[in-house]
Amino acid sequence: PRRPRHSGTLAVEKRNDEVGFGVELSWVADREDVDGAFPYGAIEGEDYFVTRFYGQTHLGERTILYGRVENPFDEEYAEADGYPAPGLGVYGGVRYSF
Repeated sequence: PRRPRHSGTLAVEKRNDEVGFGVELSWVADREDVDGAFPYGAIEGEDYFVTRFYGQTHLGERTILYGRVENPFDEEYAEADGYPAPGLGVYGGVRYSF
């Protein structure tokens, strides 16, 4: 249960010394799951397709600005029955090395 029969991930990335960015596509299909409600039988999990965008840029020799957007199309899906995945998420930060 919970292991999909078909799944895949494709990532395309462009990077050089100053900037990097990419997109990642993940797909899951034909996943059997266990129903969390009585009578606890086997169920067919929903197929889903999720996207991620990410990037970074150097702001000098020691500083990097980075960020990512998870699930930018706000796809509603559950990796396990009864536990919905988060919707749209935007994350970022600054990394400084000394």
